[in-house]
Amino acid sequence: MLTRFADKTDLDAINTVVSEAISVWPMAERAKRLAVTAMSYSPLDFDYFRFTVGLEGNKIVAVVVWDQTSVHATVNGPAKLVHGLYVLPDCQAKGWGKYLLTEAFVSVALDADVVGVLIRAERLSVSFFEHLGLTPLPAQKASDYPYRFWFSL
Repeated sequence: MLTRFADKTDLDAINTVVSEAISVWPMAERAKRLAVTAMSYSPLDFDYFRFTVGLEGNKIVAVVVWDQTSVHATVNGPAKLVHGLYVLPDCQAKGWGKYLLTEAFVSVALDADVVGVLIRAERLSVSFFEHLGLTPLPAQKASDYPYRFWFSL
C-alpha cells in the first residue's frame, strides 16, 4: 500500500473520497447530502489538519485526517484527534482503513505533548474500530460524544 501526505492540490480528490464513502452509508439521501457538505474539507483545513492519502496508482482511494494543532484532554491524558477516515467504497474491506490509521498513529507518536489518539467515530463505524481493538472511551458527562475510541501511543 502506498501513502503520502496530501497538500491543497489534492483537495478535490480528497473530497471525492469523502463524498463517495458517505454515499454508501445507510441513511436517507437528504442526510447523506447534508453529511457530505458538513464533512468535506476546504483549503483552510490544511492549516489545522494533517492529511495522509492512500494511493492505487496515482488515484487517491482513501484518506485519514487528524488535528495537528490542538491537544484534546481526555481521562487517559492529552491526545490528538483523528478527524476523519474515509475509503472509496470499492476499496473498503481491503485494509486501507487500518493501514492509514496506523500511519496516523505513527505520525502522532512523534508529538511529545500527547499520550494517545482520540477517535470520534460515526455510529455506523463503531464495529470497525472495535474490530481493530481500539479501546472504547466512555462518556464522562452528558455532553461527551458517544462513539469515542482511544489508542495509547
